[in-house]
Amino acid sequence: CFLPSDKITCNNCLKKNKAWMIENSWSYDINQWRAPFDLLLKEATTLEFFDQSTVEIIKKEFKISKSKIKINPHTAVKYNQEKISLPKSFIHLGLFGNLTVHKGGMVINELADYFDKNNLNIPITLIGSTYLPLNKKIKFTGSYKSEDLPILVKDSGINLVFISSIVPETFSFTLSEAMALDLPVLAFDIGAQGNRLKKYNRGYLIKLNSTVEEIYKKIKFIEKRENLCE
Repeated sequence: CFLPSDKITCNNCLKKNKAWMIENSWSYDINQWRAPFDLLLKEATTLEFFDQSTVEIIKKEFKISKSKIKINPHTAVKYNQEKISLPKSFIHLGLFGNLTVHKGGMVINELADYFDKNNLNIPITLIGSTYLPLNKKIKFTGSYKSEDLPILVKDSGINLVFISSIVPETFSFTLSEAMALDLPVLAFDIGAQGNRLKKYNRGYLIKLNSTVEEIYKKIKFIEKRENLCE
């Protein structure tokens, strides 16, 4: 949600977010709810983050000393294999990890529906699991081990990865996996996924809340730029 300055919005959201509530132990007032976290951040001697983008979000609501901050990215993913030879007959969109609403599941369904409606031959494969119903044409493999990802990508024919999270990631392991395989990657320009892709030579960003038509146009741009179809 990017921490809206309107506390009324936060209070209303807090009342609905039952996952965080323990009966009779939390206030429905966002300032009171955040108070223990504020105390924790003040008492801590070191605050370790995986990406600067998270620091900027935290600083919107909490005063933290610059001297306490440490940026320490996770270890890079490495695969002992040759570079994957991408198929160049048509775009095949790939997703990695567990697909939920906050991971962009609704966006993916809308995108698949758009492809169907417009008779666009763009398969979508999820290497991972889903926690919500998906368009019937979206294939998914189920949970996977990271070391098995290269062969799963090769067998599926994926040649473009979409990190579809609609929330700012603190790091994104699936992005690390895609980058380790030297795959072109598209993501929304938010959080760690946005920051990291700006430093990746095959990274492409699009504004959050882009329409499915705009996402499709970006995919076609990447197709041409990366020469994915001959």
